Amino acid sequence: MNKELVYNDLLKIVNEEDIKIDEPMKKHISFRVGGPADILVRPRTEEQLSQILKYIDENALPYLIIGNGSNLLVKDGGIRGIVIEFGDNFNNFEIDGNIIKAQAGALLAVLGKAALREELTGFECISGIPGSLGGGLAMNAGAYGGEIKSVVKSVRVMNPKGEIFEFSNEEMKFEYRRSILTNSDYIVLSAVLELQKGNYDEIKAFMADLTNRRTTKQPLNLPSAGSTFKRPEGYFAGKLIDDCGLRGLTLRGAQVSEKHCGFVVNIGDATAKDILDLMYIVKSTVLNKFGVTLEEEVKILGEDINMEILADYHTHTVYSHGKGSIEDNVKVAISKGIKTIGISDHGYKNVAYGVKIDDFEKMREEIDILNEKYKNQIEILLGVECNILDNKGNIDLNDKIYRYFDYVMAGYHFGSIPTSLKGVVNMCQNYFFKSEKAKEYNTEAIVNTIKNNDIFAITHPGDKGGIYIEEVAKAAENTNTKLEINSSHEFLNVEQLRKIKDYNVKFIIGSDAHIPQNVGNFDLALETVNKSSLDKSLIENILV
Repeated sequence: MNKELVYNDLLKIVNEEDIKIDEPMKKHISFRVGGPADILVRPRTEEQLSQILKYIDENALPYLIIGNGSNLLVKDGGIRGIVIEFGDNFNNFEIDGNIIKAQAGALLAVLGKAALREELTGFECISGIPGSLGGGLAMNAGAYGGEIKSVVKSVRVMNPKGEIFEFSNEEMKFEYRRSILTNSDYIVLSAVLELQKGNYDEIKAFMADLTNRRTTKQPLNLPSAGSTFKRPEGYFAGKLIDDCGLRGLTLRGAQVSEKHCGFVVNIGDATAKDILDLMYIVKSTVLNKFGVTLEEEVKILGEDINMEILADYHTHTVYSHGKGSIEDNVKVAISKGIKTIGISDHGYKNVAYGVKIDDFEKMREEIDILNEKYKNQIEILLGVECNILDNKGNIDLNDKIYRYFDYVMAGYHFGSIPTSLKGVVNMCQNYFFKSEKAKEYNTEAIVNTIKNNDIFAITHPGDKGGIYIEEVAKAAENTNTKLEINSSHEFLNVEQLRKIKDYNVKFIIGSDAHIPQNVGNFDLALETVNKSSLDKSLIENILV
């Protein structure tokens, strides 16, 4: 699929703010993980949706419909084709007596509050589910003994050809977490819900009780997709998992919730692979101990990322301003299957967080010991992220410490000690004024650093001060110096990469990890790479 062509074609149907290219799906699902969708589009009318579907059909393009993303897990490789999203772009509703007419993107929680205001009962058990009406109908959402099927009068749907149909409650074929929509290509447009008149105070009290039960028993403070597994007949998934001793089991960034074992949660930096691997462990353990096969309630979508991290050369430790030891970083790298890890704390002329010059020898000794300890598991290198000190290309490296390093990187940082008054003035211009003179100075500084030193890579070029990236790329090309796509600072950025992607220059991705769990976290950098359409074969420390 030609993404640029499809994007431009769909712009004829929807407004620019309603279409994204290479959009990270972690922004659209409650788990907060997932790689990019080739195209994400948000129709605002049935007519726009019909036109989009006809375009998809005419061009034989793959597509996917999502709502609030509260019951989805998108794999790290993302989704090929077009994702059609129903959210606040498609969420109108109206109440007439005891009847609610609502579009597919309306949130169940919002509908619940509206029903309360009108003193309508029957929706209380549904109102606390963190999803939209369309997803609730498809999955026959339910909780605490109530299911959405009990209030559905009719559902309007559209097929892939843009034709509209209406299903009655009986025609929806509601079952436990299933409906006629579950494995069909029908798209929910709207529904008519029929409630009953009730007492405001009683409805409010019931909803408050349900909310209290959820907040006290469920890990609502952490990203998840709600209940990870369906309730097996005759059992409770959470109890089975707890009885296996899996409460709190953590795999990298994923965890079996300590609060409710039926939830797998993202504790801060999980990938989709982390979550899937942990789900596999849970299912295998429960099957082996109780003979019960757990079935995922969360819907798993997308592709695995076909990428191997060969090396992460940019990581920090307590020797500068990182939060973990060298060994902490090494252990995380091993757990993620990384072949080589580089420890690259800041050069000694950074007054805020530079390594004490005498500590480099200690770091060398520590790494030599760790290489012996973890031989055949990983290669550990000692690098340094030197500070670029002036436009002559001077860096904080001397003969005393040079022998300790396996490689040298360099980058511009605030807090380094300038060599002249001109450097001080430039630092101020970068920080306060972002002047053209500063951009010229910064470019000259990086180019001369490359020319005058044996530099493995320039870190986050363009961060802390603008540069003429084409000049930097030419210097890097001539010296075989790598340019880093930093996964913490967003430099190189998309615009820069597009300008130089046809240069004969090589790249590395650096996590710039300051806490151990971020070692090998290349997500942000890969988003940048995808959006820029950079040839991934030019990135030397990944294998795609």
